[in-house]
Amino acid sequence: MFEVAKHQSWPPVYAAANINFLVNLNAWKQLPKEYQDILLEETAKVSKYTYYESGPALEKIAIEEGKKQYGAESTWLSDAEFARFQQAVMPLWEEWEKKSPYCAQLTKIAKEFGKK
Repeated sequence: MFEVAKHQSWPPVYAAANINFLVNLNAWKQLPKEYQDILLEETAKVSKYTYYESGPALEKIAIEEGKKQYGAESTWLSDAEFARFQQAVMPLWEEWEKKSPYCAQLTKIAKEFGKK
């Protein structure tokens, strides 16, 4: 990463806990409900672990090792700067909300998560 990107900004403006659980819908429907529940529960556990444990640990490594090994620089956004960034993307979220009920649901979840 640092061989091509010598600068990074923090906090990350992307979804740090981006855990994707993809499955063929036909195969999913063939699974017993018990197995579906297990898979959903385990995916939720991995997502939480990534967000609260491994994500921050990897960010720390990226900051320290990026500087030490590659001379990468880090810029920390103030709370006010980060809030301005969040406000700037709201029109995009509102646009996506209108695309489908599912998009509206995901946008609502993202907004609620962002308040935490």
